[in-house]
This record gives sequence, structure tokens and C-alpha cells, in this order.
Amino acid sequence: MQIPQVDRKSVEGFAKIWNHNGVALLLNDAHIDFARDFANVTLRNFVQQVAQQQQMAAAQAAAAKKIVEAQ
Repeated sequence: MQIPQVDRKSVEGFAKIWNHNGVALLLNDAHIDFARDFANVTLRNFVQQVAQQQQMAAAQAAAAKKIVEAQ
């Protein structure tokens, strides 16, 4: 499964408008890299969890169908 990635340009754009309690913080390259890497890990975990939920739902539906067919 191909998982989308957050690119550096998107993170740099967000860093320009992001603030903490109304205070704008200057983010250096290390901060930008961390934010991109963290976003990508979070996105990957989310996509994997959705895929697992879909597999579980499909398995439950198949099991329910077998039970109905057996009756």
C-alpha cells in the first residue's frame, strides 16, 4: 500500500502561519524536519489503522454471512 507523504514545502508553509498561544515562533531547519517526520509517522499510523479496521469489518461481515447461510 502506498502511503501519502507530507512534503517539506507544506511544512514550511504551515510553519509560517503556526503560532503557540498567539506567539509566533521561528522554526529552524531541524524543527521543520522534525515536524515533517512526525507528520509522516502520524499519517502512516493513521492509514494503517484505517486499513486494519477495514479488514476487521470485512472479516466480521464474512463471518456474519456464513452464519446466515448456515441457518
